Amino acid sequence: MIYAKIFVEKDADGTDVLVFDSSAKDEEGYIRVAGKKAGSSGVSVRLSTAIYGYEFIAISEEARALFQKRLSALSTGDFVCFPADFELGSDGYFSFRTDAVKDALKRKSDFPDVEAGSTVRKLRRDEPFRICTVRGSHRDGLYKMVTADNALLSTLDISSPVDPSELY
Repeated sequence: MIYAKIFVEKDADGTDVLVFDSSAKDEEGYIRVAGKKAGSSGVSVRLSTAIYGYEFIAISEEARALFQKRLSALSTGDFVCFPADFELGSDGYFSFRTDAVKDALKRKSDFPDVEAGSTVRKLRRDEPFRICTVRGSHRDGLYKMVTADNALLSTLDISSPVDPSELY
């Protein structure tokens, strides 16, 4: 199953934007969605959406090339242990901080609920970001993701997991 997608779209001013989007529901062992979640032991806040396995992510060639270019341009200070905007772990762990969580951190306001479905992160070409290196930095993970057409991914409904056969 595909639990997340990465594609490129143009902003209103024509700037390339990397779009990261995921399924809106947790699936044990596959995806953990960012946000505030009530549980039996109280309320927890997840700062990033995490997908456990690169093979559960669809990416367009355009997005792969743009993200790879952005990763290559990072300086040493952009590789941190915590907190970070993205993680490409050597164990197949991929995570991204959603726009809603990023905004909540910036405004020091309440975090969105997991159930609210705030699953998107848009990364403009000129926007700085940091990569978590706790699990190593595995750029080759981008090539282990399922390749799909950019136009298809931009319209694909990923609110729930998608069968990979729908990508062809």
